[in-house]
Amino acid sequence: MRLALCFVSGCTSVQAVEPSSEQRVLSADGVPIAFDERGRGAPTLVFVHGWCGERGFWRATAQALSSSHRCLTLDLAGHGASGAARSRWALASLADDVVAVVTAAGVDDAILIGHSMGGPVALLAAARLAPRVRGVIAVESLHDADFEYAPGFLDGVAAGLEADYPRALEASVRGVVAPGASPGLVDWICARALRTDRAAAIGLLRGLEGFELAAALRGAGVPVRVINAAPRAGGGLVTASEKNRALADFDVLLLEDAGHFPMLEQPGRFMPLLERWIEELSAPRTAR
Repeated sequence: MRLALCFVSGCTSVQAVEPSSEQRVLSADGVPIAFDERGRGAPTLVFVHGWCGERGFWRATAQALSSSHRCLTLDLAGHGASGAARSRWALASLADDVVAVVTAAGVDDAILIGHSMGGPVALLAAARLAPRVRGVIAVESLHDADFEYAPGFLDGVAAGLEADYPRALEASVRGVVAPGASPGLVDWICARALRTDRAAAIGLLRGLEGFELAAALRGAGVPVRVINAAPRAGGGLVTASEKNRALADFDVLLLEDAGHFPMLEQPGRFMPLLERWIEELSAPRTAR
């Protein structure tokens, strides 16, 4: 299930940050998308959560960066406070949600920051928003452009969710956090993941079949910067840097001893890496 997520602190500090006033905009198919706005300063940072996430996963990060940047955090359709009446669940439709928020907010200079499944979604949105996007920063995502799921894998995971949604989803979350992660934080992540619309969660998994990450990297048309967990003993995903660089302006920073949610699990170690990529992408375009 980690692979599905990748395509995609207890938690007191996360819960203590109050959201700004919620706004709503209609996506291309009429589904209402909820988002928050805070801070001032260019470029605007647009935070995209992953599969079975919500904008609250990015809230503390956005709050920390809001002193120097305008920050938008959104709930993709089927997640958080956004609508779920969507007939077809696919990454392309989630990219429509990002485009709708960026457009409604009047953003003309943005960096898209996507976690897990939010990484590919950000790539697709960047291609549609050109030239308003300076770059994409992906977190625990975009590991290998040539990766393919084993035949039947996604159907098997989806079947497990259909059989016992709460148990299967909670097992998925608990299986990807770092050893030693705060039990309170893990409970918090699980509770919010379980709010995801069931049809959306299962439909998005099935919709991954046939998605071509290589084409998305090639088509984004902007620099792509990544923060991934370094593989640990006994497992972990390897980031195929050289392979990905053949398709895009691609670079990666690896975080040791990290789990799938580094912005929540280890914010003190994660933030300097994120700020490094933001600073690089914020430089005058001729300087990059």
